[in-house]
Amino acid sequence: MRFVSTLTQRKTATSEKKSLGDYTLDIIEQLNLQNFFKVEKIKVVLADTGKSTTMTLDSVLLAKLVMPFLVGAVFYNFNLAGYIIDENNAQFNLISLILSAVIGAATFPVPDVLIQIDAKNRAAEFMMTFPSVLDLLIICIQSGISFEHALQRVTRDASILSPVTGEELSRIVRDIHILGSREKALMNFKRRIPSPAVDDFVLVVLQSERYGTSMSDALHVLSDTVRSEQLTILERMVLKLPTKVSVIIMVFMMPCVLLMVFAPILLGGISAD
Repeated sequence: MRFVSTLTQRKTATSEKKSLGDYTLDIIEQLNLQNFFKVEKIKVVLADTGKSTTMTLDSVLLAKLVMPFLVGAVFYNFNLAGYIIDENNAQFNLISLILSAVIGAATFPVPDVLIQIDAKNRAAEFMMTFPSVLDLLIICIQSGISFEHALQRVTRDASILSPVTGEELSRIVRDIHILGSREKALMNFKRRIPSPAVDDFVLVVLQSERYGTSMSDALHVLSDTVRSEQLTILERMVLKLPTKVSVIIMVFMMPCVLLMVFAPILLGGISAD
């Protein structure tokens, strides 16, 4: 009994210990700075991208709070004002402090930007496999399986195509069971993956549920549309390649070519003198 009570006390003491992130969150709540740090938006994005288990809210807020001071201190040690005015100037320290503060403040939204970029990359990865997911759903639905069971079956195969796709489909199935509503689950999916194709998919499924229209036919049309749009985007990217390659050639290769052409002439003129 003593051992059990001692173990319980240790667990309680460990759970009561707060990390730096917990103190940061407490300070933000006490100063009522939730809107300034965009706490609610960060919560939603972390939950939507699946980062809430690996990247907690308090760690992101701690990074937003500490990064400006850390970056500002680093740049202050670089003496940035020395590139503008003489170090013997009386205003040197003040200008260096102002420049470091400005640069440090500019890094405040960096964690938000990184999270948003991760969310966009996640949505882009899902959209690459979305036409294949639609094709699998069409096959399952045409065989007489319900939408929920079709999603469960497609989730197993979609995980092979992309872990992000499998996770998103499994979250739809889980939301349907937890929320008890197909519409709410699909609306959550629509928020996580902002795309016109996903909006059309949600609309097709909900209309089929309300009006009894053929879901497989509508999904077949949607699959062809999404695939043709992706091919159009790829064609545009291919058409832009020659322009990008020519710019790279002009910037990196032309100086070398000019050096090879004119170097013998310049060296010959120097030797003649």
